[in-house]
Amino acid sequence: MALLAPASVAGRKVETREARDKARDCETLDDPMAAVAACRSALDLGLEPARTRSVRQLLARRLVGLAAWGELAQHYAEDVKAAPEDAGTRNRLGALLLALHLDPRGKVF
Repeated sequence: MALLAPASVAGRKVETREARDKARDCETLDDPMAAVAACRSALDLGLEPARTRSVRQLLARRLVGLAAWGELAQHYAEDVKAAPEDAGTRNRLGALLLALHLDPRGKVF
């Protein structure tokens, strides 16, 4: 009889195979919209911290490719909220917000 993996261990979500598969799709799918959806799904399902960082970085790059500046600003704001002491994270958000302020038509880069 196979044992089922618990949904959480000591209050922490356990990374599932489905979450890893979605993370892989996030990286490999050619359709950018499908890749963004896979990234978000993987993050929602829960990943180990190192994989979470990688998928969040990849999601940011995918959003840049789609020129989804508002979504990217929200994404970076979530990163700042999660790690307010991280200067790089704060700089990315600040640079994007400044660029959007200087060119509100959305032709940022």
